[in-house]
Amino acid sequence: MFIRTNRILTVAWWILYLATPIWTYLIMSTAAGGYVGMINSILPVFMGIFTGWFQRWYPRRMARGR
Repeated sequence: MFIRTNRILTVAWWILYLATPIWTYLIMSTAAGGYVGMINSILPVFMGIFTGWFQRWYPRRMARGR
């Protein structure tokens, strides 16, 4: 159960950090370019909140059965 939960969360974080340089590059060429640092600092916070929620929700869901 732990390994499966960890694998899902690892993929989610991998996607976040893979996408970060892409949207950073795209945002830097717009008027919002000055906010890239703030955006790149806030999004991991939301991912951390999701991680906390998911690591409680997913094992309970699996224990109950799909």
